[in-house]
Amino acid sequence: MLELTIQRGGRQLIRRPIGIDPITIGRSRSNALRFLDDEISREHCIIYSDNGKTFLEDLSTNGTHINGELTRHSELSAGDRITIGPWTLNVIKRVTASPTKTVISNTLATHVIDSNPTHKRAKSRRIEFTIESPNSSLMKRRLISDNITLGSDDSCDLKIDDAFVSRKHCRIINNGNELQLIDLASTNGTLVDKIRISKTALPPKGHFNIGQSTVRYIRTKPSDTVLQRNDQALGRMIGTSKMMLEVFSIIKKVASSDAIACITGESGTGKELAAKEIHDHSPRHDKPFVAINCGAMPSEIIESQLFGHERGAFTGALERSVGLFEQAHKGTLFLDEIGEMPLHLQTRLLRVIEERTVRRVGGREEIPIDVRIICATNRNLESLIRNGIFREDLFFRIYIVPIHLPSLRERKEEIPILVEHMLSILSEPGRDPILTTRAIKRLHDYSWPGNVRELRNTLKRALALCEKDIIDVDDLQIIPIQNHFKKESGLKENERSYLINILQNNRNNISMTAKKLGIARTTLQKKIQKYRITLSNKSPNE
Repeated sequence: MLELTIQRGGRQLIRRPIGIDPITIGRSRSNALRFLDDEISREHCIIYSDNGKTFLEDLSTNGTHINGELTRHSELSAGDRITIGPWTLNVIKRVTASPTKTVISNTLATHVIDSNPTHKRAKSRRIEFTIESPNSSLMKRRLISDNITLGSDDSCDLKIDDAFVSRKHCRIINNGNELQLIDLASTNGTLVDKIRISKTALPPKGHFNIGQSTVRYIRTKPSDTVLQRNDQALGRMIGTSKMMLEVFSIIKKVASSDAIACITGESGTGKELAAKEIHDHSPRHDKPFVAINCGAMPSEIIESQLFGHERGAFTGALERSVGLFEQAHKGTLFLDEIGEMPLHLQTRLLRVIEERTVRRVGGREEIPIDVRIICATNRNLESLIRNGIFREDLFFRIYIVPIHLPSLRERKEEIPILVEHMLSILSEPGRDPILTTRAIKRLHDYSWPGNVRELRNTLKRALALCEKDIIDVDDLQIIPIQNHFKKESGLKENERSYLINILQNNRNNISMTAKKLGIARTTLQKKIQKYRITLSNKSPNE
């Protein structure tokens, strides 16, 4: 059975089970769910059940989106996200008891207990978390950080679906032989033995409470893991080349100061990861790390996101909103793709950097902030200045400590260690995949225009398609970048072939294939219809 959780402005307001009776949604009084917004039609859509399945039919003028795609009639399944104007409806499985969320943290930067220098392996401890939350379904996941953030925000290492959990609620630090629990100025607090704490040491096994959720943890017995030498890794960054060792050295040096760092490099080289390492190695590591992509949204939205707004500042501003500068107070604000920021916002940003105060959109008050700023771009800022797209005075204000991340083709000798590291993260529990010599050579011979991100996606695709734990050349399916920019029919044929392969590997089981691809079941069904893929010998449960 399914139910709806209805949200607005990131806050969960209503829960409604989906039963036999249809659920009508719209602005009219006659609807089962009435939303009083101009963007909502009088009869906007209807959700109903038929033969054990649940469907949504759009009745509106402005349309209804499911998982970001405009739809008129679609089958719904758990995990789907419905967008109606400013409202978000999440489809979840209805539970009668508190489900269990099990998360395994396989930390790389672990305390070494015993080592074998001949095989360059070490024994390390693993932390297992069990999170009991009233609104969560079963989920397994592997983490690779010794700083684990818990909260309701998507950026958290452990995202908890609990309306009483703050966006960034608390953090667990695996500090050698000791675990530390730090409350991140949460609204409802972090409780250990029913006592609200700000910072405390944790025993090897126990539990604590945040919101309505109980977090149980245990440090397991030592297990073998690859020993990462200090010169091969910096937190979650891996590298042995001279260029990467220089990057590690600069990050360590700049982390202790508040100097603005400007990270440059091609797309996919790990600029946000470098920014996080600067934050994690800084005195601000127990404060918020807030990131925004300046090229991913319209300028009017960026302005409100960065600086916040007052109620009534513009149409749709129904309440005061705190901007990212204020959210990052005492912590770090990461401005990704700063070269895409509109000129008028560059002027405002320069003023904030100079005066260390922000004024919300529609507000009059100057609000003091204490924020460490890190910028990143894959564009040539000097060229943007010459073309009048980027302010020269802002360039000199942010280009204090430049950090350039090399492309993967400039450090191909690191591919084997990167592959081993990524496979340990991406593979499912119980699997220990390895690449053949031919496969490693294929990876080495490729140019990697998408850099480390493309390598990771290639390995993820290989794990999904390979039935065994030995990955050979045929399992890699590297897609050259020019294929992504061919005429549309060529692109469609590549995706069609890929879908056919992965469906066959999963015996045409749609649910299993959608899970492997990380997409909703309904999205996969639409692609099957779009590419006219015939499913023969379907699994009995389909």
